[in-house]
Parts: sequence; C-alpha cells; structure tokens
Amino acid sequence: MDDTIDSVLREYEARAVAEDAIMAEFSTRREMLDRRDQFLLPVGRHTGTLLNILVKESGATRVLEIGTSYGYSTIWLADAVRT
Repeated sequence: MDDTIDSVLREYEARAVAEDAIMAEFSTRREMLDRRDQFLLPVGRHTGTLLNILVKESGATRVLEIGTSYGYSTIWLADAVRT
C-alpha cells in the first residue's frame, strides 16, 4: 500500500473515532438510528487488511462491492487488485 492510500485510510479512521465519541453521547438508540447515515461506519483496519489479503491471495484482478457506504472497504479492495 502506498503512502497516499494509507493517508486517506487514516483520515477515515480519525473521522470514525471522532464520530464514535459523538454517537456515544446519544441518549437513545432511536437517536442513533435516526442519525446513522450522517456517520462513517467503516469495517475497520483489521477487517480491511483481511479483505486486502484475501483478494490478493485469491489472485483476483477485479472485485465487485455492493452496498458501499463511504468507500473505506472499497479502498482496501481496490488496493488489492492494483497491478
């Protein structure tokens, strides 16, 4: 993974940490559900790394992701199929 991709992932991760703190302040589950589309819900670095490794080890040259949120996992998948 090159530095540019890693930098983008770290920006997503920093935003997710900040948003987790905001969501922790919600007083009800309903409030969280009503506002969930305003926040990142990334799979996280460990899961992203696993996705990346699985795609690389499979030898895939193309991937299809359905149901993306903000593209965090897409970055991991795209990095895995780069040639």
